[in-house]
Amino acid sequence: MDPENLEVGHNYEGSQESYASSTSSISNKGQDDTQFKREAEKAICIMPPRPGTTMMNYQELYIPRNQLTDVYYPIQEAQRWLTLMDKMGKAHRFPLPTILPKVIQTRYVPKRHLPKDVEVDRRRRQYQKINLVKELAKAGLTDNVLQPTEEQYNVMSEFAFPHKFPLSYFDDSNFDINSPAAWFELGVVGDAHYPLPAKAYLPYNQSLLNCQWGMAAVTAHHEDSDLWTLLSLEDGCTYTVPKLQFMFMAEDPHKYIKRLQAAVHERHKGEQLMLMELIVDCVLHEDIESTVFYSFKPIESVLQAAMASAQCKRRLRSEVNLVFERLMALYELEQFILKMPKEFPQFRNINLKEFLPRSFAVDVSGRERLELQALGITMQEKRYDFLKASLFYCGGGIEAMAGVAIECQYIETLSIFICSFSKPLALVDFLQAQESHSDNVATFLKVYWPQQLTTVITVVLRALGKGWLDISLTTWTVYLMCKISRFILQVKFRMQESMEVLLETSLINFSHFVCDPCLQFLELKSNYKWTNNYIDTEFPFQKPVFAMTLGISDDRKVFYSTDPDEFQPGLVEIFKKCLEKSAGVRAY
Repeated sequence: MDPENLEVGHNYEGSQESYASSTSSISNKGQDDTQFKREAEKAICIMPPRPGTTMMNYQELYIPRNQLTDVYYPIQEAQRWLTLMDKMGKAHRFPLPTILPKVIQTRYVPKRHLPKDVEVDRRRRQYQKINLVKELAKAGLTDNVLQPTEEQYNVMSEFAFPHKFPLSYFDDSNFDINSPAAWFELGVVGDAHYPLPAKAYLPYNQSLLNCQWGMAAVTAHHEDSDLWTLLSLEDGCTYTVPKLQFMFMAEDPHKYIKRLQAAVHERHKGEQLMLMELIVDCVLHEDIESTVFYSFKPIESVLQAAMASAQCKRRLRSEVNLVFERLMALYELEQFILKMPKEFPQFRNINLKEFLPRSFAVDVSGRERLELQALGITMQEKRYDFLKASLFYCGGGIEAMAGVAIECQYIETLSIFICSFSKPLALVDFLQAQESHSDNVATFLKVYWPQQLTTVITVVLRALGKGWLDISLTTWTVYLMCKISRFILQVKFRMQESMEVLLETSLINFSHFVCDPCLQFLELKSNYKWTNNYIDTEFPFQKPVFAMTLGISDDRKVFYSTDPDEFQPGLVEIFKKCLEKSAGVRAY
């Protein structure tokens, strides 16, 4: 085969060595045809020639990837920005997502509906054309309505403004379209966090009396107080304000105005309620001549049938009379307001029902009601099944377990160690006192505590007689079948819990009692030197634990009344002994 009639394809993936060998073979015209064909097939792909075309040779060079030099091309995220200038001429940049409205649409766009990107851009243009200050003025939200703000309310007098409370106290958070975390995610570009643009009602030139709407940058949110930190672009100051006092650029201005109007309405109702309560409290019921008292026979019948003490019934009657008199006073005040509106100009369109406590009934749909009825649940049968399976099916079981709980709670108040002394003691006296106290506590736990529990349970359950809680059973198999076995097991678990609390509190209190005076010595360095004043200590403690005498003998040697090396083994030994004494408490 003539090498000039071979066509080389571009899918050759051989090595450089084979390529070199193949080219050398092609250049050698005098070799054998078979050897030449074998070498050529390694380096080239034989393709049939196209009709009417001449055969051409194409060679492709292959270089392994590990021999190429790595080149890194930094590709930055394409981002459009909103740039605002403050009063000092400084530019503040905000990413484009911080001003894009929130649009929720399905993935499939129905016919005659705009795609999401088009809808977002259209809303952005519509929001941008709205003049917030003019729209607020049309809605009647002037400075007299918006003030006082929270900062003005906390600093200035309550008589400086026509309204008593700030609007943020009556804000409805259901108007929020994003959580604080979701808002700040809009300002994340790569690893950088940018603020959010907003229109805020902030003090102008640091004057609380002069508040104006202006551009601001939202920088942070405080979860504990639900306040936001804003940087005003008008004066460059930082303010901490509630959410109602500013609007993000991505929010709908009309919805924000509705939010302000809802807060104004709620504040008006609150001020009316406060004023009405004040008037009712200041006017005695006897001064209202048209008051009509009604009999309380239904209430008296209920009180007579109730199992309550005479003092409780007397307090209930007094409370009912007080509520009745207050309601009648509110009713008479409402009539006065309706008859003489000029005398009460602050009450407009007053309705007493809005200020009375309301009960919210649980609404159950008819379908759910029918489904529950179809189940055929009988409450009496369910109650019987519950009592049959429950351990406390009768009052005697509850009373007996209550007595057990009282005895166990007393155990939880005890302590194995003595953690308070009237005066410091020597080490020997301290160890003797601890050992004597632990002996008394261990004796009470092992002897008297089980006896008291037995007495409490026997006195109550003996009166029940035969039944599930029969304590006179003598057959073991019958005992395991009855609820008395589960009752005794419950008592055992309650005793174990009390012992756990006793040991835990005793160990913690003893460790603090012994170790707390020594904490101030841990920071001393090895080269510390004592002063010459050996009478007044440099490390006072309000309650010293041990008393020890320091003296000097005739041969000018220092000695101690108790060897300091005896403290550690003595405390460790008494610690172990007291814990061992608490072991072996007989569970019921």
